[in-house]
Amino acid sequence: MIILFLFGLYLIYTSLKLKPYTDEKKYTEEYFKLKDGDNENFLKLKDKYKSNHYQTFDLGIAMITFSILFTLSIIFKENLFRFISKLHPLMVGSISVFSTITSEIYYLFRDANRGEFPHWADSLGIPIFQSMILGLILLIWLFLNYFLSKMDRYTFVPLDSKFKYLKLDFWFYFLCLITIVLSIYFIFEGDYLQICSLFFWILYYLSLISQFNKTRRTKVIKN
Repeated sequence: MIILFLFGLYLIYTSLKLKPYTDEKKYTEEYFKLKDGDNENFLKLKDKYKSNHYQTFDLGIAMITFSILFTLSIIFKENLFRFISKLHPLMVGSISVFSTITSEIYYLFRDANRGEFPHWADSLGIPIFQSMILGLILLIWLFLNYFLSKMDRYTFVPLDSKFKYLKLDFWFYFLCLITIVLSIYFIFEGDYLQICSLFFWILYYLSLISQFNKTRRTKVIKN
């Protein structure tokens, strides 16, 4: 993780020596010659004059973000588990959904500010609305897994009760693993804020594991 952190710093330093455009004056001149709706030539113009300034900077920030979150999670693992067990899973899940949506909206305004969209493009209202739809989907996913954690058995597997508990544990740990893999993917995409949101999703799944274990212990005591 130290190597990843240092390499992230190096990428940021490298990006600061680059300008967003290889020749901003020529880019601006050719850009204002484009007709409204000429998206194809706009994209070609970007490919011609845009440098790797933003991509390199975002990649560096993403590497630093991942290395810090991963290192802190390992160092304070026990404290983190104790803290999560005291929180209601839906509280952690709500933070996860909120951070995911706000990250998406932030990227829209960031890209607009960086000139990723032409001036004739539609307003950001449509993509923001799509982000809200994504939020509704994530809320459904949140509650689905929450109610699953409250179950006393994994009804989809017609085997003995002990194996059903293990199967449900496996499901939540599997979600954690998939989320970690997505985090690594977002490093290469330079999506540093989504790495933070995925960290909260991992905490949510861990809180569900804690919730599920509490439910299981309660069932055992009653029986």
